Amino acid sequence: MLKNEASRLASLATANPFTKEEWEKLKRCLEKNPKDFTLEEAEEFRELSRKAIAEYWVRSEAYRLYMYAYIVYGLTLRRVYEEKEKKNSKNRQTGNKM
Repeated sequence: MLKNEASRLASLATANPFTKEEWEKLKRCLEKNPKDFTLEEAEEFRELSRKAIAEYWVRSEAYRLYMYAYIVYGLTLRRVYEEKEKKNSKNRQTGNKM
């Protein structure tokens, strides 16, 4: 639901502070599965949502975009952390066997 509502913000593409490149990045982020974001992409999405809040603070779509971007960012951080922990755990297990 948040994702669909946040996508409505893309309809504001006329006369706005976003560059064409930023709108394209925003559209790609909204089309992407949250599980497929890299940390860098999630951070960029988060920054775009901050810019949307600053410029479109009177629009509810901006807040939905902001919430969705932070959910994606949090899920991505969690996944990266869990992958790192899993890797460290495997390294500790193989280190103990030697």
